[in-house]
Amino acid sequence: MKGFTLIEVVVALGIFTVLAVVSSTLMFSILRGAKKAAAVAAVRTEGEYAMDALTSHLRFARQINSCSASQISFTSVDNTSITFSCQLDPTTKTNYLADSSGRLTSPEVTLVSCNVFTCPSPLPQSQTVQIGYTLTRSGSVAIEGAASVDFSSGVELRNGQ
Repeated sequence: MKGFTLIEVVVALGIFTVLAVVSSTLMFSILRGAKKAAAVAAVRTEGEYAMDALTSHLRFARQINSCSASQISFTSVDNTSITFSCQLDPTTKTNYLADSSGRLTSPEVTLVSCNVFTCPSPLPQSQTVQIGYTLTRSGSVAIEGAASVDFSSGVELRNGQ
């Protein structure tokens, strides 16, 4: 007789099914990890860009004019006034970081809290600014697309008077 018995076919089908389930589970797990890594990388890129802009401008500021948790205004080396602040997007109702000329963070990410700047007082003599914020990105469909990253830095003014 040639052919397979019913038991051989059922065993082979069972082994194939187990292998298919294990490989598909592994594949979906890898895809979820890749989506999460991409989301974290996007948030980190946005946050680092904003932090670089904040620290590079503040580092060479002549003087801090005003400072609150959500906004800092200072005079730059060329005597222009620059303001960094937390703004509310009227369409999405989410916070973002901005400077005098526009957004520092894209609509892809959200600033969690407007408590960004900490300046010791008294202001005219203050030469150190602490910057700290958290950016998040919501997943459009699945949780794998969501990410949250904290950023913090201390900036010592080099050109202060």
